[in-house]
This record gives sequence, C-alpha cells and structure tokens, in this order.
Amino acid sequence: MNSNVSNNLVYNTVIDILREYTNEDNTLTIKEINFFLQEKLGVTKDRHTITGYINKAIEAGQDIIKVLGHQNKYYINTPMIEEYELKFIVDCLSANKCITHKKTVELEKKLCNFIDKKTRENIYNSALAENRSKTKNEEIFYNIDKITKAINTSSKIQFNYVELNEKRELIIRKKDGEKRIYKAIPLHLHIKNDNYYLMLIIEGKNTIAFYRVDRMISIEVLEEKINYKEYIEDYDNFNPIEYCSKCFKMYTGDKEIKVRLLIEKWMINYLIDELGDRVNIHKLESGKYIAEFKVFYSKGLVDWMLGLGTSAKVIGPKSLREEIVAKLKEISRGYIEENLNIDESIWK
Repeated sequence: MNSNVSNNLVYNTVIDILREYTNEDNTLTIKEINFFLQEKLGVTKDRHTITGYINKAIEAGQDIIKVLGHQNKYYINTPMIEEYELKFIVDCLSANKCITHKKTVELEKKLCNFIDKKTRENIYNSALAENRSKTKNEEIFYNIDKITKAINTSSKIQFNYVELNEKRELIIRKKDGEKRIYKAIPLHLHIKNDNYYLMLIIEGKNTIAFYRVDRMISIEVLEEKINYKEYIEDYDNFNPIEYCSKCFKMYTGDKEIKVRLLIEKWMINYLIDELGDRVNIHKLESGKYIAEFKVFYSKGLVDWMLGLGTSAKVIGPKSLREEIVAKLKEISRGYIEENLNIDESIWK
C-alpha cells in the first residue's frame, strides 16, 4: 500500500472512478471502487472512508445515487454530457472533411472522456472515420489558432497555399518558380459544405475572397495592424456572416442581385435547406412555384444553377439567364466537338 498518497488525491480519484465507470446501468460496490483505487494509485481504503468520500461529494453537489442491497452500489446519475449529445458531436467530427483522420481520432477520444467507459467504447467504435474523405494537412488546428489570434488583434497574416496533385500529394502554389507567399487581411472563419474557410482580402487585390484553412500552411501572424475601413466600404455595417450566406460555392461577388426561379414542387425543400429564411416561395395556379432570393452574382451561382438542371429555370435577371444559356451551349459543344477517345491503357 502506498501511504504517501494524499487524502485529497484519493477523494478526487474515487469521484473520477465513479464518473468513468458508472451510470444507471453500471454500478460499483465499495470493493470494486477499491479495486480501481489499487489499480490507479496503489492504495485501498476501508468502507467507512470511501463512504465518507461519497457523502462529501454528494454534499458538494455531485449527483451520486446509492442503490441499497446486500452490498450497497453507487453510480453518478448525471453525466457531464448525455450520450446522444456526444454521439451527435462525434459524428459531426467524423463527417467533417477539414480535419485529418489523426486529429479526428484524437478529438473523439478527448470528448469521450466525458462519459463512462462502456458508453465511450460504444460511441467511439461507431464513429470510426477511416473510409471518409479527409484533409491531409495536420496544421489545421494550429492554423485556426493563429488566424483567430490575428483576427482578435487586427493583425495581418502571411501564408503559403497548397493544392493536391493527381497522386494526392500536397503541392505548394508557386509564382515564377518560387513558393508563393500570400499576405492578407483576415476577416472571418466560416464552415461551409464540410470545409473550413477563411474570408480574407489578399493585399494588393482589395477584394474579398475565401481560402480553405486546411490548404493554408506556414501561417505567420504579422506585427502590422489593420485599419479595416481602408479595405471594406461601410465597414461599420459589414456583417461577415450575412455576406457568406449570399455566396454560392464560396465564390464572392461585388453585385447583389434578386434571382427569380420557376421551380417544381420537390425543389421547395432543397431550396429552403440551401437558402434558409432568405428564400421566398409563391405558388402558381399551374401547380409550379416561383422562388425569389438575393445573392451575389458569381461563377458559383452560375455553376449551382447549372447543377439544378431543368428543375429550376431562371426567370430573372435576364443577364443570369443569358449566361446560363451560353454556358449550356459551351458544355454541349465540348461534348460534341472534342475528341474524347482516350487510350484506356493509361488506367491499367
């Protein structure tokens, strides 16, 4: 027995044991608590002492339940987080593409420490992310930390940007044969379509753009401070979250337009999921519907509209309808005129 262990450490360990190993369906006797004490600290305590620790914890507000019997049993009734709550958070982590496999597993293990061991194993085993598409950039959380500090201190940043080649290797963007260094004004971090983006202004361009945080490397927070009014017109009324909501596929635009679509009934749920409260829908006597919403005119909007096919047709503005028609003709020519007979031996 290790007699050098303080009573305070033993007390805290008893509570940790109850938190880790018990719930309403899994209880512990004093003998079983002593088993874990021996395993963790190399000590055991008599029944009276452990009961005293438990009563002290109850007086301090711990929701510990005693189940009467030949041998009384104990469990913590109120977990720090409910199983279904944790399950949801862990599943979101697993599905998120901007976190690496390694970091996903690390975070899931940390989160699962808030619940008892048995439930922890059930949740962790059901959330393995091995077969999901994930970023390869291990710097993601360091990037978030640095960017957050830069935004909070109104500081400029510089970074390199990487892209994947055909071998799924991260390749640094270059300019004139040298690693390209971006100097930027960071504005806002935003998650969209399972990717984490930084809204920023590249110095010298003076237009808002979005860069994926998991594609940024070697971020440095510079000592140069930012006067945002120099870069954003009417900065006092600028709302980055509202701005993001008007961008499609994270493409920015300078011109806000009101789009009017003729849609089929099944499109209603899709548009509400995509646009939320920003879309207004009106039913026509024909059984079809008109959808109206305001967004930035951008390449992302045009690409999104093309993806809707014939289920949504642009009524206005005329310029958007004409651009979509032109794009459709271009796509058609590409399929009809281009020789797509490629030697299939390259796949072998």
